[in-house]
Amino acid sequence: KKPILDDDDDDDDADSDRANDDDDAPASDTDANTNKQPDFDAAADPPLREEDEDPAVAARRAELERMQKEELQRQAKERAAREEADRKLRELEARRAKTKKAQKEMMDELRRKQEEEVAHREHQQRKTAAEAKIRQKAASITLATATDAIYDAHVAAYERLRSMEFGSITEADIPWPMPSNVLLLTPRDDAGARKKKIVRAISRWHPDKFNAAFGAKLVEKERDAIMARVRSVSDAVIELRQVFN
Repeated sequence: KKPILDDDDDDDDADSDRANDDDDAPASDTDANTNKQPDFDAAADPPLREEDEDPAVAARRAELERMQKEELQRQAKERAAREEADRKLRELEARRAKTKKAQKEMMDELRRKQEEEVAHREHQQRKTAAEAKIRQKAASITLATATDAIYDAHVAAYERLRSMEFGSITEADIPWPMPSNVLLLTPRDDAGARKKKIVRAISRWHPDKFNAAFGAKLVEKERDAIMARVRSVSDAVIELRQVFN
């Protein structure tokens, strides 16, 4: 006895066979077009030429370029202005430093001159006081008590020392002037005569001149005492020169 087949099963088998046949069939043109990737490069718009650019866009671009150029110029001007300001500031500082240095030098010079003036005044005051003291002393000890004969005898005795032997002059051989009248002034001596006697006395009693003329002729053991007395006479003559000049 044959089994009874279900009609539905037969229909399902037929559908399955048709599906397999469809899978084995070549793909249609529609399916190929559906699976193909789009070409974006081909779809992109070609680059616009300058003459094809939108006038509004071109104007905006030109405006931006102009503004950029102006900004660069403004920055350059500001930089130049800053550099100029820095240069002027450096020059001003240099002038100020130079002015300060000049002022300092001027003040130092002024201070130095003031100190010199003060020192000069003090020196003059001391000199005036010393001269006054010398005049007072000279007036008290200088008496014009000599005569022309006494003066001539003194000069002759001094000149005789030149003819004495080496190492023979003693302190007693020297014609020392009187302490109260070192110049051997006479009552008749005027200013000219006093000046001549001062000059001659300095040439005789200056220690260097006296030593050059008679140093080798002095007795050695009396040399120090003689030269000390010569210096004393020379100092007195110089004081009188300050009085009578």
